[in-house]
Amino acid sequence: MKAIAVIIALLLLAGCSHADTSLESSLPESSSPVSSESESSASEVLTGTEPIADENVRIEITDRNGGSLGEISQYGLATLTDCGIFYESKSADDPDGKTYDYRLFDPSTGKDTALGTVSGRDYEPGYARTELGDCLYALIVTGSLMNDEPEQQRLYRFDLKAGTAREVRSVEGKISPYTSMTAANGKVLFFEQLIIDGTWQQTLMEYDPETDICRSVLTMTFDGSSGDSPRQLCADDDHIYILRLTNSGGGRWSLMLDTYDFDYDRLSEQDITLIYVKALGEDTPAEDIDSELRQPASRLAVIGGQYIYYENFSITRFLGDLKAMEPIAETGGLFTASLGSGEIFWFESFGGTYQPEDESKNTLCTLSDGKLQYSEYLDSKDSRYQIETASVSRSGKKLLLLTYQNPEDRSDSLPEKYVLLDS
Repeated sequence: MKAIAVIIALLLLAGCSHADTSLESSLPESSSPVSSESESSASEVLTGTEPIADENVRIEITDRNGGSLGEISQYGLATLTDCGIFYESKSADDPDGKTYDYRLFDPSTGKDTALGTVSGRDYEPGYARTELGDCLYALIVTGSLMNDEPEQQRLYRFDLKAGTAREVRSVEGKISPYTSMTAANGKVLFFEQLIIDGTWQQTLMEYDPETDICRSVLTMTFDGSSGDSPRQLCADDDHIYILRLTNSGGGRWSLMLDTYDFDYDRLSEQDITLIYVKALGEDTPAEDIDSELRQPASRLAVIGGQYIYYENFSITRFLGDLKAMEPIAETGGLFTASLGSGEIFWFESFGGTYQPEDESKNTLCTLSDGKLQYSEYLDSKDSRYQIETASVSRSGKKLLLLTYQNPEDRSDSLPEKYVLLDS
């Protein structure tokens, strides 16, 4: 049972708030451009889980040596930035159960600043948070994804230096929550995906912080059987990369990696389906490959123009070489990537173990010359702690969320805590 629980937890942690984890796998089919059997099965399993407390959780923050830096009262996902720890909590004045305060905790001073309050928040894809300049950008869905009424996807700009927040863009309609966002060439890029007359209209938007202008730069359409659907988005110093699911007819699905310049001219497209199949295992049944290909993706990174990392909301994650068209490391279902806007790193969630008798290790991984380099984080206070989530700021500081609960004895647990690593 622990194996099932761990896989579900990974599904949820990639896209949902830390406390509010019931949404991601229970979205109606109309909320995703392409639904799949694995999304449904995850939702069925979740109906049997215990309800999660609807309250903030106080979590201590320490340095590497266990020295206390303070604590936050959190309901959601914390993201490390160069200005501090960005997080959310349920508001004290919360008449509808959907009012959230967004805050910034500075571990160097212990100062906790209220940035702004969002009312009517139904969901936020925390994996999409993007840091640019002294600001953090978040896409927040208000309304309800669980009914037939239109929702609103809102782009918020949180000024971490000024301590302010404001909405800079909003769109209304039947929205897919599986969106993506990145920073490129001093701009913020994000997708708006709405279903109009049975067809998904998926528009890449550009927000320019200097002019405060938001404009559309390209559009994809998907009618359920043919067309293109964006799966993730990332950028480096020279290019923008869009991962695109396509069906050219005949029921054949492919994953394409498109490379754009900063004028949004497409420079190339590469079919990476072969890497995907090899990562799953070439003896994987065709129907399972098809199902995994269609999953929404939570993480994409293109490193040095040659290496790619992919992670979806199901069980597939891989590091691959785009030139050799080969996976470059064994990456099981517990292998996952850091969030945040800094240089990506990887770790094994929950100690990298499925069974309580297995040895637990907090393995951290970085990529160097096409090979994974491994190190181990040893907690200074209690060796039972396991890494649950992690984020990295643009300057390379890391924030680890550590937890431990004995899978055979719920009373045998440790309080959650964050550990801040300078590198």
